[in-house]
Amino acid sequence: MIDNSNGRLFARKVVRLFGDVELKDIENEIRAITKLCKTGHENIVQVFEFGVLKEDSAWHFIDMELCDFTLEKYIQGADVPGLPKWGQFEEPISVFRARAICHINGQILNGLHFIHSHQEVHRDLSPQNGKH
Repeated sequence: MIDNSNGRLFARKVVRLFGDVELKDIENEIRAITKLCKTGHENIVQVFEFGVLKEDSAWHFIDMELCDFTLEKYIQGADVPGLPKWGQFEEPISVFRARAICHINGQILNGLHFIHSHQEVHRDLSPQNGKH
């Protein structure tokens, strides 16, 4: 999506809530993300805005930084500067492939370490989430 006020690209997470428990979950997620975003850590996406799509609606949203790529897209063959194409890896594992895998894992662990050092837990670690 594009933010019309300044032309900035962003990703919008939309969640439909069905009860108080789910509302507490999204409020907790927003609280944790907002807390972590204040530091500007390179492995944490920035949140720009959050709220309800329409007043008195069950639909909530979180607008956040749009990532350059995700691990899922990389594994599916997307080009990532500085990394070899995923499908070009040969067996047995080459030094170049091992370095690429270590780089990716290092970025993930760096972000998780940062999150845990702020007494938070990442509850949705998946290949679809990513920041380069």
